Amino acid sequence: MIAKASAGRRPRATSLRYLAEAELAHAGAGLGFPPELEARYRADTNDERARQLRSVSWVSAVVYVAVCLLLNIFVIQDPIWRNVAIQNVVTPVLGLLISWWFFRPGVAFSRRETAALASSVIYTASVIVAVYFNPPNAAVQDLVLVILPLNFAMFFARLPFTYAVAFVGLSLALHTLAVLGRSDLPAAAREFPIGFVAVVCIPSLCCAYGLERAFRRDYLHRLLQRLQIEALSAQNDVLTQLSATDALTGAANRRRLDTELKKFCAAGAHGGAFMLIDVDRFKAFNDRHGHLAGDAVLRELAGCLMAQLRRCDLLARYGGEEFAVLLPGLGRHDALDAAERLRLAVENHLVPLNGGDVSVTVSIGIADLASCPEPTILLGASDAALYEAKKSGRNRVCAAWREPAAMPTAAD
Repeated sequence: MIAKASAGRRPRATSLRYLAEAELAHAGAGLGFPPELEARYRADTNDERARQLRSVSWVSAVVYVAVCLLLNIFVIQDPIWRNVAIQNVVTPVLGLLISWWFFRPGVAFSRRETAALASSVIYTASVIVAVYFNPPNAAVQDLVLVILPLNFAMFFARLPFTYAVAFVGLSLALHTLAVLGRSDLPAAAREFPIGFVAVVCIPSLCCAYGLERAFRRDYLHRLLQRLQIEALSAQNDVLTQLSATDALTGAANRRRLDTELKKFCAAGAHGGAFMLIDVDRFKAFNDRHGHLAGDAVLRELAGCLMAQLRRCDLLARYGGEEFAVLLPGLGRHDALDAAERLRLAVENHLVPLNGGDVSVTVSIGIADLASCPEPTILLGASDAALYEAKKSGRNRVCAAWREPAAMPTAAD
């Protein structure tokens, strides 16, 4: 099952690896990935992006309020404190409400980034309101606050470049409308804010492009590393599975049986039983039909036995034509029923061979964990019971039930 699952994941992983390598080798100026790679990028970065935006929104609200208060206390002469109060309450509250509602895991990419853009525009709009309504001597000074939403959008929130372009366009347009609407300002005072905003926005936009490109390329490197680790892990799983599987029958091999048997006995408090199964007269069958036919019978036999076992049981090839079965959690009565069910299933199973059908029978020896708590004791008791089944006519089940050894008492 591990090999099949790994094989199922491999084509998709190979496609992603090819796309990531092609993007890294591509020297173009574009930022977007092919659809499949873009979907993986958004899925991998979604939760981290939401946490980043939420933390940045809180920091930006605190910094905005602090800078706004300091500016009005130490720089602007005779500020209108009612406007300052509204600016310092409404703007951060709206920004934090957006953060609470949209900056959380599970929100779609477009909704989250649009909300980040809206939050940036809200901070910018608050500066525009201050420029428009404050006295002439304070209007230009309030433009210092434009740096805050720019920093939020470009460097801290790291708006995707297309959203950053929209933000810059909106900021320039709104600032231009606000300043040109102040007829009480001298012409030079109206031109300076527009030029100031343009000079600040355009380099910031270039930085936003560079940051997103660097972040996306860093993601491609991390993705390739992760895919390589996943591929190696899948290969290791397959090799581990193969090293623990009998190549002929698909059952567990002797190495895995020995490992699981130790664990089985170590968990003896949960009870269980152990079987040894031997194909009757298998040497004569090989002499008559050939070893290839014998191999086919062993494969069919393993499939027949597996079909009768529980998911928690373990079927292993013990050696030659012998199989072993671990039955965790079964008492004596249930273990005998299971053994008899296996015997009947094999007896009634027809193996197609050379245009016809053949059948074989098995002898089964069974011992319980309660009376045989050690691996060697359990194997020895099961082997003795199997020998008894062979000796008494084959195609039968024999059990080696023994009373558990008495615990020594204080008097002893």
